[in-house]
Order: sequence, then structure tokens, then C-alpha cells
Amino acid sequence: MKKLLENFEEVISAGLLMLLFVTLIWQIVSRQILNDPAIWTEELARLIFIYMSMFACATAVKHRHHVSIAFFVEKLPERMMLATLIIMDVLVCFLLCYLIYLGWKVAMRNQFLELITLGISNAWLYGALCLGAGLMLFRLVERIVGDLRTGSIPTQTKIMS
Repeated sequence: MKKLLENFEEVISAGLLMLLFVTLIWQIVSRQILNDPAIWTEELARLIFIYMSMFACATAVKHRHHVSIAFFVEKLPERMMLATLIIMDVLVCFLLCYLIYLGWKVAMRNQFLELITLGISNAWLYGALCLGAGLMLFRLVERIVGDLRTGSIPTQTKIMS
């Protein structure tokens, strides 16, 4: 159970990828073989892809595989590098909080509109931003706490450039 919780994002992303694959295969089969295109597949594939991307972004944050330009930071002594990375991570936390706020605001503004072919609220589409930013925030705070607790950056997750 602990391993499942540690790899939550990867498990959900893999499941969503399989669901996306099945949806796209059905879209091709219904269009090319059955000559009766399933119009809902395009919207569902877009929705699945957005959620899958949000879970994948949280995975990247968890493993320090997000994009960063670390030319100057890598030149610093380890203690100063750690302090700089923590400050940057805290700033990113503020940005993620703002993204959660914006995502919620846009989702609530669009809650009465619906995705036409799926018949569900448009808030599900924009809610992905809240969920993704929330997961990234959780993993980032978890990482900051771990870095502060150990006092160093784990060697296998040194800065990715």
C-alpha cells in the first residue's frame, strides 16, 4: 500500500494512458471500419490527455525531472545550492497556489457549460489544472521537507539541466 501511495501519479498516469489508447483505437475503428464515427471519442481523448499530463507533471516534480536552468546554481557550494533550490521551490509553491486559485475560478465560471458530446460540465476540463497544481504542490512540499530534513540534495536527483 505504501508503494502504491508513493507511486500514485505513475499508476494513475499509466491507467489514463491505457484508457486514452483504447479511446483512440475505438475512434479509428468506428470511423474507418464501421463508417459511423463515435463523436464523443475526441472530447474524451482530450480530457484524458489533459488529466494524464497533470499527473505526469506531478511525477516530474517528485523526481526533480522538471525543466530548470542550473548553470549558476551548480557552481555554488552544496549548502548554498541547497538553500537556493529551496528558495526556488518555495517560489514555485506560491505559483502553484495561484494556479490552483485560477483553475478553481475558471472551473466555477464554466461549470454551467457542458462538453457537448460527453454531456458533462466544462468544470471537469478546467478542474484538471486545480488537481495537477495541487498534486505538484504536495510533491514539492514533500521534497522541500525531505531536503530540509536531510540537509542535502539526494545524489540520484541532483539538478537536472
